[in-house]
Amino acid sequence: IMNDKESKVSSEIKELINRLSSNIARNHLKITEILNDKIEMDLTDLRDEICYCILCGFNQAAITLTNHFLERLLKLALIEKETGIRFVDLSEEQEEKYNRVCTKYDSKNLHDTINICCTQGLITKDIKKNLIVYKEQFRNAFSHASAEKTFKGLKVPLAMGKFENPTEIVQREVTVSNYPLLYNIMQQNIADTKAFPYFKEVYSTLKYIDSRLHQA
Repeated sequence: IMNDKESKVSSEIKELINRLSSNIARNHLKITEILNDKIEMDLTDLRDEICYCILCGFNQAAITLTNHFLERLLKLALIEKETGIRFVDLSEEQEEKYNRVCTKYDSKNLHDTINICCTQGLITKDIKKNLIVYKEQFRNAFSHASAEKTFKGLKVPLAMGKFENPTEIVQREVTVSNYPLLYNIMQQNIADTKAFPYFKEVYSTLKYIDSRLHQA
């Protein structure tokens, strides 16, 4: 027999499972192809975590993790291209080579790695153009928690009443970045709309890079 505390915990777990199950059922079809896809680059675990976030409806987390995925992808691509090694080599010579190349690219920012990948033929000019847009729209906006970059002058209509005169309703259009109380709901709306398309485009970039490295 469960006590009151155990019963409450059990009820909360069931409620959570039901909510997640509903999200998973709704999102499964659009993410399952990516989740079951085979990739050569060592990014499977990170890929899967983003898929699980999207499956469960954790879209703000998905965007933030996709930002990391993109930066890691470009750095790994440059490292793999320069070292030419895709398997574990425990020799001191290979470790020194890895150390030199990893140090070379580890401190590069996203703008630099996008440009270098394009110069080295790992991505096309069109992909480069798209990634620069994503850098501003998602990486800089979400990673730096910048309201100005996240909402980009977005305006929404609001209706406001007054305690002293409840029947008097004032309607006006407001700029979201000027109203912190709107940040949460508006950022969630953006994430719900953009998280999967953003990840899908970044994942297609991985597939293109993977094919270029494999051909090389």
